[in-house]
Amino acid sequence: MVDAVILAGGRIPDSEAGFRDAVGVPCKSLIDLEGRIMVGHVVAALRAASGIGRIVVVGPAELQGHPDLLEADRVLPEAEGRSENLYAALDALGDARRVIMCTSDTPLVLPHMVDDALHALPVRVDLGYVLVPYRRAMERFADRPPPPPDHRGRQLPSWVSVRLRDGRFTGTACMVCSPEAAHSMRRILKGVFDDREMGNVLRVLRPVLGLPLLLRIGLALRCPALGPLISVKGLEQRLSRGLGLTGRAYVSPYAELAFDVDHLGDLPIAQRELRKYRDQGVLPV
Repeated sequence: MVDAVILAGGRIPDSEAGFRDAVGVPCKSLIDLEGRIMVGHVVAALRAASGIGRIVVVGPAELQGHPDLLEADRVLPEAEGRSENLYAALDALGDARRVIMCTSDTPLVLPHMVDDALHALPVRVDLGYVLVPYRRAMERFADRPPPPPDHRGRQLPSWVSVRLRDGRFTGTACMVCSPEAAHSMRRILKGVFDDREMGNVLRVLRPVLGLPLLLRIGLALRCPALGPLISVKGLEQRLSRGLGLTGRAYVSPYAELAFDVDHLGDLPIAQRELRKYRDQGVLPV
C-alpha cells in the first residue's frame, strides 16, 4: 500500500483578489464544488483507490474537524512553505515506505486514475512523476479558458507544456516517491516548490541537470523552432544520475490528473465534470 499526502495549504493571493472574492473563501482547498469542498473530492478519490493506505492532509486551520475530511487519517496545520508541508506529512506518517503526493486543487481525479499511476511506478522507483500528453489535455478540456494576464501583463497559455522528442506534455501535481528520496532532495524541492521564480528554480536544478541542458531548455523556451531537447527516457536518465536515485516519468492517459483549479474560469468546468461523474455513478461517496 502507498500512503498519500495532500497539500491543501496556501491562501489565494491579493493579486487574485477577484477570484478570492468570487469563491468567498481564503483558500482554494475550501471552495465548495457540488456540495463538497475541493480537497474533500481528492480525499474521497484517494480513499476509494485500492492502492492507497493512510491519507494525510496538510492545510489551513479551517480544515480541522471538517466533515468532508473524515476519511483522512490526519489533518495537519500547514507549515511555512509547500515543501515543509510535505515534510510535516512525511514525519506524521513515520514508517511509510512509499508516498503519493498530490494537491487539493485537482478535484477531477478518480480512484482508477490513481491506481493506474501507482501500478506504472513500481516499488523500485525512488521518484516518479506523472505527465499527460498535451493533445489529450487539450481535447479533454477544449473549453478551458486561458488564465488572466500575469502581473507583468503577459498572457499565459491554458496549459503549460514542454516539447520533448516523444511529443508535447503537460505536468500534473502527482508525484510518487520514497520518504528517503524526498528527504535527500529537500534543498531541491524547497527551491522548486517554494521559490517559483524561473531563474531561482534553474539555479537549484543546475547541479542536477547540468548547465548545457539548462541552456538548451532556456533557448528552446525562447525559440520553439529549435525543436525538442531530449526524450522522456533521456530526461529520466539525466535526473536519475543527477539525484543519485531511480527516477521515472509516467505518461498517463488521464487528463483529469493535469486539470487543476487555478483560476475562476476553471470552476465551471470542474462543476460540470463533477455533475457528470455523479450522473454516471463514478463520483466517490
